[in-house]
Amino acid sequence: MLKRRMAALAGLALSVALTACDPGMTPTPDEPVSPASGDTTVTTVASPPTGGTDRAAEATFVTLINDHRAGIGASPLAVDPGLTAAAQAWAAQMASENHLYHQDLEPLLNPWRLVGENVGYGPDEPSLHQGFLNSSGHRANLENNSYTHIGVGVVVDDNGRMWTSHVFGG
Repeated sequence: MLKRRMAALAGLALSVALTACDPGMTPTPDEPVSPASGDTTVTTVASPPTGGTDRAAEATFVTLINDHRAGIGASPLAVDPGLTAAAQAWAAQMASENHLYHQDLEPLLNPWRLVGENVGYGPDEPSLHQGFLNSSGHRANLENNSYTHIGVGVVVDDNGRMWTSHVFGG
């Protein structure tokens, strides 16, 4: 049952429809991506740092996620160091390979009974967060009340592209 639940969650966690946020992006070949209706243009004041981990962006994602959850009456997610380490390592791996895909979350099932992941890449936190909200599978992870904790990893590659993994645990 647990493996079936994980497979269902993995199926839900599709590639973010980020082409609406950055038309020059290429989705992974096995995951069709189309712009979601109602997309908005987001303007940022500062550019993210390039070539490494972005701890400020990680904190921004947690704030954006918890603000969204508060708006729908869901409990906030607490940051967990183990989930954060897994997310940071995965964001770094995707950035180094220039390839968006999900990690094997099964090793995280001890101590967690339920885990999920959202992964994406794009220009900045607001655009990526909006892309996650525009995707039903990613939104389901963000709003799932069975999740109590989160870990976020963000790596900005040398081209300024932000890679992120959000790992949820409950």
